[in-house]
Amino acid sequence: QIGNINLHINNSTNAQYFGGVVGENTTNGTIENATNGGNVVADGVDYVGGIVGKNSGKLNGEVSNKGSVTGGNNVGGVAGFNEGSLASGSVITNEGNVKATNGGAGGIFGENTADGNNVTLINKGSVTGSKTDDAHGTGGVIGVNSGNFIHSSLINKVNAQVSGQNNVGGLIGFNKGNIIGGRENTNNEDAGKYINQIYNNGTIVGNSNVGGLFGQNSGKVVAGYNTGAINATGANIGGIAGSNAGTLDQVFNTVMTKDGQNQYIKGNKNVGGITGNNSGTISNAYNTTAVKGTNIVGNIVGVNTGNVTNVFDVVSTENNLVASNAGKGTVSKTFSLHEEGNIFKHTVVSANNKNNKDTYAPALSDENTWKYYDGFQTPLLKVFLTSAKYDGTVPDFTYNGKEQGLDANKVNANDGLSAYHNN
Repeated sequence: QIGNINLHINNSTNAQYFGGVVGENTTNGTIENATNGGNVVADGVDYVGGIVGKNSGKLNGEVSNKGSVTGGNNVGGVAGFNEGSLASGSVITNEGNVKATNGGAGGIFGENTADGNNVTLINKGSVTGSKTDDAHGTGGVIGVNSGNFIHSSLINKVNAQVSGQNNVGGLIGFNKGNIIGGRENTNNEDAGKYINQIYNNGTIVGNSNVGGLFGQNSGKVVAGYNTGAINATGANIGGIAGSNAGTLDQVFNTVMTKDGQNQYIKGNKNVGGITGNNSGTISNAYNTTAVKGTNIVGNIVGVNTGNVTNVFDVVSTENNLVASNAGKGTVSKTFSLHEEGNIFKHTVVSANNKNNKDTYAPALSDENTWKYYDGFQTPLLKVFLTSAKYDGTVPDFTYNGKEQGLDANKVNANDGLSAYHNN
């Protein structure tokens, strides 16, 4: 553990690989159970990390950074650039503020090309990027990612604001890898709860290609959600991905803020509750949040040239489900509360029937995907749900004119009610 030591390098346009513990960890090296508590300041340096500038070796165990990290481009709370292995069972966290003064940044990795299996990446600090182009990105967890993650969790917490210019995401600025969340443990058995968690709770601020989880996505993503507010000024803004050229399956967007204010997705052009610009595939998805913009604004998709199926938004009446199909995409098995013209032939749902199971049959009838509380709730994605059990004696609820209820201390769930307390 390194603490109370601040590292500083003068502005240099040629320097690379600067870290709070080590500048470069080579192929045969291992960083295990390391913590940095000091600040790392390396203005103008590329590949700067709270633990290591460039990692080609192994990260193992509990690896964490608590100090602020500042660099030029590809700046990470833990590593500026990671191409090394991530040991199974490792928990890698950042609590410090991360800032790139001349490019992209990530709460954990500025750039990552390595795969992860049974690892947890958690960011709790603010992440700020600048001057990014299509080759760079700023994300709450990773700036640019081409690695695949299975049986793993990528999490950006509620106070971890992510801000940048282009390619800004609550989890990843520019994602090219496969990110598979869900309920399966490493033995591919149902764990009875959502254990491989892919979510963002932090506020996202940027210009173009800005999303709750991904600024741009060209990989396959399964079982992720966003609750962070999005405020952008440019084009291609979405609750899950600003632009999607890959696959988004079993995802939802429901923005919630601490004070209940600014609970929306806001952009200028091509703005959507799930994605602003879709040339890929979106399936089994929903949005419950207001979507605001100036031009081409949809409650699910702004502009679509890809495939959209099994989706709904039965909350907002301000926009159509898909704002523009550009004459190329396919839209099917979709449900909306309001459709001006309804050129895509969505099923228009009345406010009185939006909680009824029959409303969505047969399109959303897969019991392995969707869960209904018929008459009380719009459809929910089953992958995120955990059964709760009441262990006490059920009282007699005969009306007595007084407030009655169950003993909350007797309610238990397989996840310890962590979903209820999630922030």
